[in-house]
Amino acid sequence: MMSIRTIIIMSLVIIVSLQTAAGVPVIIKVADGYLDDVAATMHGAKKIELFSVIAADLSEDEIKKLSENPYVEGVYPDVDVKAVDEIQMLSMPDLFSTTATSVSEADMWNLDFINVSGVWKMGYKGSGVKVAVIDTGVARHPDFADRIVAFADFVNGQTEPYDDNGHGTHVAGTIAGEITGVAPEAEIMAAKVLDSRGSGKLSTVLMGIQWAYENGADVISMSLGALPGLGGATEKFSTQERATKLIFRFIRASEKFTMTWTTSCRVTLS
Repeated sequence: MMSIRTIIIMSLVIIVSLQTAAGVPVIIKVADGYLDDVAATMHGAKKIELFSVIAADLSEDEIKKLSENPYVEGVYPDVDVKAVDEIQMLSMPDLFSTTATSVSEADMWNLDFINVSGVWKMGYKGSGVKVAVIDTGVARHPDFADRIVAFADFVNGQTEPYDDNGHGTHVAGTIAGEITGVAPEAEIMAAKVLDSRGSGKLSTVLMGIQWAYENGADVISMSLGALPGLGGATEKFSTQERATKLIFRFIRASEKFTMTWTTSCRVTLS
């Protein structure tokens, strides 16, 4: 009879073997003008034209062969990303729920901290500005439901706005909530690129950015980062740094955006 330890080891071997057989998820950066040519050489390629990249699952031999292609500028891991600040969101569990009925002045300290009322008095409340929230989706909260002007689901393919995690709705409320938002008159474009656990792939995030750009977003907001590594703080930092550098590399190469760091260390694209 096999021991539990033997079964676990065998299971891990099977999982690793299946991942190897299915290929390694990668993002291929291609020289401008050659995206179609390179994509035609592989099976299941997903082109993301805005960044001139291709997402695909490739074997090690296929990756090695690609590295020899003169039109391929780089092959990068399609890293896992995850919604951030979920712990902080739980500090106000009812603030962005569909059943919330009131908000106390104590909950609005963030707006006072950045003197948003002074900006509002100047007439700037976000009117006419489309903000794309690239996250877990956005639910139809009464504070901004009538200002959700576009929705795309890159995870489950649904057509109506929803959020099966809550993080994206929280972010949308911070941006454009009628009571809680910095820009209470802004319009929301929601791209669901993270699943119900708040997890997704870098390539899916890039697809969401492309959709927002093509559909007229004025500002793109992302509140996500790399999944923590298993090796402690050092590995966690290096993983997050790698994911951030990859996002910046593709965005800068597109020459379509300007990037702004917010005080919470998120990146705003416009």
